[in-house]
Amino acid sequence: MKKCLSSILLAVGTIVMAHALTYSAPNSDFVLIKGGSFTMGSPESEDWRSNDEMQHSVTIAPFYMARFEVTQKEWREITGKNPSNFSGKTIMPFCSHGGGRFGQSLTAIAKLAPKARLTEGLSVHYSGGNSLKKDVEKWLKKTGAR
Repeated sequence: MKKCLSSILLAVGTIVMAHALTYSAPNSDFVLIKGGSFTMGSPESEDWRSNDEMQHSVTIAPFYMARFEVTQKEWREITGKNPSNFSGKTIMPFCSHGGGRFGQSLTAIAKLAPKARLTEGLSVHYSGGNSLKKDVEKWLKKTGAR
């Protein structure tokens, strides 16, 4: 039954892919990503394999993707929403570094999101070990996030 179902799904996927190839790109800023099938997951013999990595067949229909990432201006024009509107939101800066700390980041965040609540940030010098979790938990309690 499982093999029969896989064959049916593969046939349907092939039909969908053939149908998708008849569409044209919205404009020249889009490129066709060809569909296809592949095996996803890890073989049982692989070292460090988790139980949720079972191998299975995946078929992806062809689709168009923008040649470049969408700018915030384009997003606003298409959706009418501002992806950077942090008004009324809380920003909790966190930086795990090797010595650089926040630098001018907090000033820049405050300037770019003037209507957001900016909490005290946490900047920790981290080079491994178990101390980071304790530092973060303490900071979250201090800021009221926990």
